[in-house]
Amino acid sequence: MKIFAVAMLLLLLSAGVLGGFLFTAREARAQEGPKPLELTFHSFDGGGPSYHAEFASDIAVITTDRRYKKKDHERLRGAGYDKVFIIAGKKPGTAFLRIREEMPHGNPRLRCQNHDYELAVSEDLRVTVKSLPEDKKKQTSCPDE
Repeated sequence: MKIFAVAMLLLLLSAGVLGGFLFTAREARAQEGPKPLELTFHSFDGGGPSYHAEFASDIAVITTDRRYKKKDHERLRGAGYDKVFIIAGKKPGTAFLRIREEMPHGNPRLRCQNHDYELAVSEDLRVTVKSLPEDKKKQTSCPDE
């Protein structure tokens, strides 16, 4: 009878620990929220284009990352990489986003390009980015040399 009582006690303790773990994991998943959206542009060391975000809104936060294609990129000349803009929604709304692409050399009229987008953040903080058609783009020129 004592063996049965000890076995039942161990079983109840195990069930309590397992139940607590499952509840905590479900709670953690619920707090994660949507994943940030990533916009990626290709470049290379030593002469590739540079990219800069122009964004004047508090509906999202934009951070950047540089992701090289090869692990030994430090030894390579002209190593290719992606400039990644990581966009996390903070509150619902829409805003204008421009990614300015600048080339360090070449034809002066082609050294700068603007990539214009409408950035939207939904009620559940999911981010979407839609490229603007030519007639909706803000017509500003790139800085003069």
